[in-house]
Amino acid sequence: GIYTPRWWKLEGSQYGHLKTWKTTDGGTYLDGEKTSDVTLDQLHLPEHHSIQLRVGIDEHAEHPGGLNIFGKGFGNHDQDIILRLHIRRDPERAEALA
Repeated sequence: GIYTPRWWKLEGSQYGHLKTWKTTDGGTYLDGEKTSDVTLDQLHLPEHHSIQLRVGIDEHAEHPGGLNIFGKGFGNHDQDIILRLHIRRDPERAEALA
């Protein structure tokens, strides 16, 4: 990887892919491809003070060996792990919930 330090074991994973994960009213998407039917409503975000994100490999996956998550200073994307929460208020939905 361009930013991977020399002390990192270069025979292992070092490059990485920048991924975009998104959950909407229509489901959950990874890089624009729907991966789950889980919606925003099912996450109950307004009821919690924190967000937990679990990342893993399905035991039946084609390559079940694991994964590396890189932040700033590693791989080919020199950025920290970023979580952005965008909230759009739908006036019709807000009235229905009131």
